[in-house]
Amino acid sequence: MSDFTSTPTYQLSPDALAFPELKPEERLWRSVIITALEDARITHSDRKHSIAKIKAHNWILNNTSNFFDICCWAGLDPEVIQGNYRKSLKKGIVTFNKKQILWFQYDRVYQRLKENLNIEEKKHIRRQIKIMRTRIYQTSEEILDKTFISFLF
Repeated sequence: MSDFTSTPTYQLSPDALAFPELKPEERLWRSVIITALEDARITHSDRKHSIAKIKAHNWILNNTSNFFDICCWAGLDPEVIQGNYRKSLKKGIVTFNKKQILWFQYDRVYQRLKENLNIEEKKHIRRQIKIMRTRIYQTSEEILDKTFISFLF
């Protein structure tokens, strides 16, 4: 875990929650960040884990005010967290495989079914989903050579 956020003077790991001087709310927000960093290291390629992995990755790198606020509330520097996360991507500590990417794309199409669409549009999306699912099941779990140092999709 410390690979994500370690610099000579700056570490964040589950042990970082044990400091007695931390306020309870700082522990809470550090737990949120630790969970996202752990989710980004998921190696499983099923739908649920793949979506969680890429959402965590995007949340860390997307430069949203939500991420910056949570880091601030945790007493952490968001730029240090992001910088060390990018280093872990480049070192291959965090990797993505084809199935994980395809599951995330699948989920984006699947979520469209919740929109207010007409019957023909929903039929089209269901056909797309069926094709995507077949493709995913036929895809290997080969690690992608690309390093995704920005958010995905």
